[in-house]
Amino acid sequence: MEDLKGRPVEEQSTRDFLSEFLPALVAHLKERGWLERYLQHQADEPVTANAESYLTLAKLVQEFAPELRRVDATMGNEALVGAVDVWCPQSQELEDEQPFYQKRQRAGEEVWHYTCLAPSGAYPNRFLNMPLLGTRVLHWFNYTAGATGYLHWGFNQWAAWNSRNGPFNDTEAHSLQGKHHLPAGDTHLVYPGPGGRPLDSIRHETLLEGVQDYELLRVLDAEKPEEARRLATEVLPTLKGYIKDPAKFRTIRAELLDQVAKVQ
Repeated sequence: MEDLKGRPVEEQSTRDFLSEFLPALVAHLKERGWLERYLQHQADEPVTANAESYLTLAKLVQEFAPELRRVDATMGNEALVGAVDVWCPQSQELEDEQPFYQKRQRAGEEVWHYTCLAPSGAYPNRFLNMPLLGTRVLHWFNYTAGATGYLHWGFNQWAAWNSRNGPFNDTEAHSLQGKHHLPAGDTHLVYPGPGGRPLDSIRHETLLEGVQDYELLRVLDAEKPEEARRLATEVLPTLKGYIKDPAKFRTIRAELLDQVAKVQ
C-alpha cells in the first residue's frame, strides 16, 4: 500500500510527510469550523492481503491527527479493527454480517453502507436498469440495519472512467483498463449541464426522498419504535425482498406520515 505520493507507507518519508501534513490539516479544519463534518479516507477497500500496510497507515493517522474520524469502504474484517472509526461495507455485506457490525457499534464505532458496482440483481441499488423503489429503499435499509450513513459511487465520474461519448450516450462507461463495462448509471447520479453545472436526475431526487423517509422513521422511532420498525419491515423485510409495488409503498408511507403527525 502506498501513500499520496506513491511511496510505501512503511518508509520513513511517509511518516515525515504525514507528521507535517495531518496536523496542518486539523488546524485548517478547526480554523474553518469544519472539523466535526470532516471524515478522513485512508485507502480504498482494504482486504486481508494488505491489512498490515493499512494498519500501519491508520496508526499514522491516529498518531498525528487523533481528532479525525477515519472512514473507508471496507468489508467486515477482524484484522482491521482499530483502523477505522466508521465502517462502510457494501449493502449486502452489512446485511449478511450483522453480528460483526453490531459488535463494532457496541464498541462505539459507526456503521454506514455503500454501493459501487454491486449489489445487483434482486438487490436495491441506483443503477439505470433498476426500479426507482430500489434506489429509494436504500435509506430504509439504513434504518432497519441501524446504519447512520450511506456512501455511494459515483456522483459525476463518467469522464474519469472512460465514458467515450458522455453519460447521455454511454451510460455504462468502462473500467480504467477498458476491459469491461460498468453497470449502467454506476458512474453518475447527475449529468453535465449548462455552464458546467450538474444537471439533476430522477435517481438523484429519489435518493433524496429516501433520505427524507429515513428521517421520518427516526422521528417516529423516538416515540413509537415498534411502529417505526413495523412500517420499515413492511417496506424492506430483507434487501432482496424489498417492496416492488409503488402503490403499496405509497400506502405505507402515507401511514408513516400520519403516525409522525400524531407524535409531533
